[in-house]
Amino acid sequence: MNKVYKPLVRTEDGRLVSIFARRRPTLDYPELEYKEGTITYAPEGTRGIWTSPDLERGKKQKENATDKLSEGGTFVVHEATPLGNPITTPTEVGAPSTRYPALLLGKEVWREEAPRPELKFKVGDKVIVVESPEMTCAAPRGATVTIAQGQYFNPHTKQWVYLADGGLRYEENWLELAPKEEWKDVTGECTWMKHGFRATLFHGNAVEIMELSLSEPFFTSVVRDGHYCVEPIEPLQSWPNGNQRRDFKVLKKVN
Repeated sequence: MNKVYKPLVRTEDGRLVSIFARRRPTLDYPELEYKEGTITYAPEGTRGIWTSPDLERGKKQKENATDKLSEGGTFVVHEATPLGNPITTPTEVGAPSTRYPALLLGKEVWREEAPRPELKFKVGDKVIVVESPEMTCAAPRGATVTIAQGQYFNPHTKQWVYLADGGLRYEENWLELAPKEEWKDVTGECTWMKHGFRATLFHGNAVEIMELSLSEPFFTSVVRDGHYCVEPIEPLQSWPNGNQRRDFKVLKKVN
């Protein structure tokens, strides 16, 4: 039995999938998953499994895998044993490829791993959006967002793609690291005025920072208004009546 070659994409979770990225699999290019040493059958109604007659032609099929590779993964070529009679369609007469009803996938014989630079930003970094191309769902230029994940490396642009606030995606070159925030502890300069079960916090009896609830528990999380930051100080403090409260500190941004 003649040996053929099957170009595939090895995904980041180790699966071997078809190189052709179609929103809807077609009769010519069904969406299949392969396993080494296992027979894969062409789905009923399709025109067989596409193969390449030699390794060099198989390598050239990488251009058809670019959409799949943009999701992450590696372009590979496996040798394979074709099963059944060759299938030729009118549009493929004379073309350097042949289809078969089934394929026994053999070992990997070639792979091309795109070089991936180190991530420029890490989870939690605050970055400024410097480019916000039209037809994207990115925050406007000049906005500050927080990196949630380095999602995947885009082989077309040679850039990492990041997820940030709201699950929005950003190319690496759309972002710049925001200047590091510096905060000054101004707790000793602050006062607060009670009125019923609420209070208003002031800085120097002039700048109203925020209104606070005196219901329990209070100060359970950090509250920011852009210029001031009110943070709880552990541990929880108990009042004589059994209720709990938190002491806190007030920070003011100095840059």
